[in-house]
Amino acid sequence: MFAAVLMCISPSTLSAQSKPKKPAAKPAAAPAATSKPVEPVKEPAPKPAAEVAAPKPAPVMQQKTAAVSGRAFSKGANYLGARIGIGTIGYGGLPIGGQYEYGVTENIGVGLTGDFTSYDFGSGYKFNYIFIGAQGNYHFIDLLKDNPKVDVFAGLTLGYAIFSFSGSESFGVFSNASGVYIAFQGGARYFFTDNIAAEGRLGYGLAILTLGITFKF
Repeated sequence: MFAAVLMCISPSTLSAQSKPKKPAAKPAAAPAATSKPVEPVKEPAPKPAAEVAAPKPAPVMQQKTAAVSGRAFSKGANYLGARIGIGTIGYGGLPIGGQYEYGVTENIGVGLTGDFTSYDFGSGYKFNYIFIGAQGNYHFIDLLKDNPKVDVFAGLTLGYAIFSFSGSESFGVFSNASGVYIAFQGGARYFFTDNIAAEGRLGYGLAILTLGITFKF
């Protein structure tokens, strides 16, 4: 009976059962998740011009200029003036002149000065007198600290006088008036604005007293 059972089993059945079963196909892998697009890095927007700190200006050296020194006379100042003479020394006429001065220190000024006068005696007699020179003055600013508008000074002028005369030789006394002179002067300025002053001088020259105006710059 056992042999009959074995006979009933066909070789094809045995071969089918003896073959190993193929493994089942693995399911397809799930598609990988797509990566998100990379967003560009946003640069910070530039700050408005008003928020940007402006660079600090380089320090400027303050120069002690004559125009802003607050003193009637100061180092580095220029003084240019015009004047007329009152009380001529033996010649007559109306002397006119001018002067320039530069402050080389806080108390000392140097410059140029000049005057001219002419007088007609009538009947063809006339003379001309020119005086030019270099001046130096000492300014007493330390004595007037409480009044910076006033400038008192004194000094010397070394100059040359040119005298010309037309007429009779009887006036020859004036013919030798030309030559080198040393003159002493003293005076004062009063500044009624920061740059304009009235000036008066006393001393030897074409006039005993001169009055004028001076500009400071």
